[in-house]
Amino acid sequence: MTNEVALIGNTEITEKVISIRSRRLSTVKDRLELGKLFSELRAAVDKYTRTSKDKNKVSYAEAVRLTGVPRGTAELYRQMYEVCKGNDIPADVFVILADAGFQPRPRLE
Repeated sequence: MTNEVALIGNTEITEKVISIRSRRLSTVKDRLELGKLFSELRAAVDKYTRTSKDKNKVSYAEAVRLTGVPRGTAELYRQMYEVCKGNDIPADVFVILADAGFQPRPRLE
């Protein structure tokens, strides 16, 4: 799989997809960084779909598919980042709790 991608929606979404494709996972910190990118990708797609008049709008699911990361994995990493950020907990603690069956939920405000 190459990192070459045609324009997906807009430049911001395309850059996020390329950045995610180029990542290699080796540590929990890498997963947290990837989660941050998926969170940013989701925000970029949401912003694009609300403001664009493009009739062929890209969905978040389609953008994730183009990264080459399975959707379930992408959502786990995104949730990991959002839960850790929103609750100020270390990524290692999140992984331990998730492995023990804890179901992550973002903080309700």
